[in-house]
Amino acid sequence: MRLALLGPCDGDTAALARACATALDRLEAERVVYLSTDGALDDVVLAWTRLLGAEGPFDERVAALLEADAGAARLALEVEHERARRRLERLHSLPRPGVRVIELMHDRIVLLVDDKSSLDEEDLLPASIIVFGRGEPTVRRVGTRVFLAPGHVKKRDQGILLLEEVVGGTPAIRATLCDVDGTEKHRETIDAQRAARLRVHGAA
Repeated sequence: MRLALLGPCDGDTAALARACATALDRLEAERVVYLSTDGALDDVVLAWTRLLGAEGPFDERVAALLEADAGAARLALEVEHERARRRLERLHSLPRPGVRVIELMHDRIVLLVDDKSSLDEEDLLPASIIVFGRGEPTVRRVGTRVFLAPGHVKKRDQGILLLEEVVGGTPAIRATLCDVDGTEKHRETIDAQRAARLRVHGAA
């Protein structure tokens, strides 16, 4: 599982689009979550969809192209566009302010929220990792929990947090802070056992 978490864009949808492209292409994230409820991700996805064009089910569009004898190159282009459109299904944002979203990694609960100040003790009880959108890039342990934040994509030198399940050996989750182009800024490994521990692998 590769989960990319994007910080708020603060109105800079171009920076958000860049971060989304990085998460999908360079970081190869299986799921991307925008940690904000400002509607900016909807604008980005809508713009990309319009650029890719075409409406209606894929099989009907292909049937129409075949009927029109569009040629192999046009069919190949339509297939590539369909693949690109389906990649957009990996992009998600938080539904509304204060709503908690839960992801599971190595059977550990990862809690996603736009603002950590909205959390109470009951929210924190089952969570091992808490990721929040509002704030500077953060990797901080408090007791058995780890608090993470990707920072803001508008600042360009921050904005993406990649969480990966480490396969083999002791169950662990790798947390990597990146800029909007995917350049690694800091990496730590979180043991995914009952008592979460941090092993620092280095920072840039």
